[in-house]
Amino acid sequence: MRNRLHVYLLEWMPASRDIANNGLDEYGQAISGCIAKITAEPRGATPFLVGHSLGGTLAAIFATSAPQTARGLVLLGAPLCFQPGTSHFRDALVSLVPAALSETDPFPGSLLSQMSALASPATFIWSRLMDAVFSIADHHALDIHGRVERWALDEASARSWSGFTAKIAFAGEF
Repeated sequence: MRNRLHVYLLEWMPASRDIANNGLDEYGQAISGCIAKITAEPRGATPFLVGHSLGGTLAAIFATSAPQTARGLVLLGAPLCFQPGTSHFRDALVSLVPAALSETDPFPGSLLSQMSALASPATFIWSRLMDAVFSIADHHALDIHGRVERWALDEASARSWSGFTAKIAFAGEF
């Protein structure tokens, strides 16, 4: 707010069996609708698109299909490599997927969290602990670390439903 930015958050909520099979078209339409609302507001400007995790992946896919709709794209921990052999993490993660999982049923997001920690404990466990240790001496840094952890834990609890959570933010000048 001090930098005259207004932030909007698009968050996918728990899936149900009726809407669990939404695809890229539906997610793209949701992002496009949000951008349209933001730019239609008084003093609305073309926003920056910021995405974390799956939200970053969806933001990147959308931005490639409609690059004129965003002033910029910021990705935080967003997986972008999906072909076998393009990412060691991707290959490790896929190797951990239980064979009994259906490709048509919703995927338990909590299982994805557990598999991610197994595939890369340095990323999903140790780096978070080290960040906490390095933040202890700085109250501001510790406050930020606590907020990020809270947000991550909120996301983890949302993953207990049968699907993924995706967070995308839109920021633009007032």
